[in-house]
Amino acid sequence: MHQFSIYPSLISSDLLSLGKTIELLDPHVQGYHIDIMDGHFVPNLTWGPQFVAAFQRTTSLPLHIHCMVSNPEKVLESLTVRPIDTVIIHVEATEDLHGMIEKIRDTDAQVGIALNPETSVKKYEKILSLVDHLLIMSVHPGFSGQTFLQETFKKYNEAKNLIDSNGYRCELGADGGVATHNVSSILSHGVKHVAAAKSIFSAVDPILGVQSLVQAVTK
Repeated sequence: MHQFSIYPSLISSDLLSLGKTIELLDPHVQGYHIDIMDGHFVPNLTWGPQFVAAFQRTTSLPLHIHCMVSNPEKVLESLTVRPIDTVIIHVEATEDLHGMIEKIRDTDAQVGIALNPETSVKKYEKILSLVDHLLIMSVHPGFSGQTFLQETFKKYNEAKNLIDSNGYRCELGADGGVATHNVSSILSHGVKHVAAAKSIFSAVDPILGVQSLVQAVTK
């Protein structure tokens, strides 16, 4: 059995009942994935630092705060983060990646980077030594419900080989198109954390959505 963490991606949740949903999900998941989207770096527009702060008051579980924004520096200035949280920035969104990594470290949060589907893993090999989390997008970012891009498996393999061969502590995450029919294959390629949106929140009960993902791996 693969050891892995499920982070429900709140972009697909029912915001009007989110508090109740979190109360129900907390015993069944390892954390939550929050997409901050600015309508520029990606076409969609979601929430900001105030939502993150409210969410931190709702759960004690770790958050993966995925900054899908053109100006991650400005977002970071307004974010309240905890040592258990991970702030994930896109390598494509900043010209000073090293500087952003240092700024996130200064907040005491964990550091993550995200790669869009067309972005090379090899190009950022050295950066992997500086971060805790590598999130590889398996869809073009911006909207939930997209189909998993099969070429992502090759990127998982490449990333895992780079991490293992260099002894990096960085852990691999998957975001986009994660579902019961592919989660086992995703984990077999070295992924430790999965952000799941539609597969959880389109279920009759989100707890059943989480359980279905777990059962797909353990069966």
